[in-house]
Amino acid sequence: MSAHHRFEYGSPALNSVMALAVVSGGLGLPGVVFGALGFFAPTLLHL
Repeated sequence: MSAHHRFEYGSPALNSVMALAVVSGGLGLPGVVFGALGFFAPTLLHL
């Protein structure tokens, strides 16, 4: 098996890891913002 065929198996794994990283960043950023608001200005948001 030639060397470039090995990358065909690693590419889907890399794509799924990148998708998980984007999703976790997208969910983590609002969590950090709401956590900071709750700590520094707890009366600012009335939920």
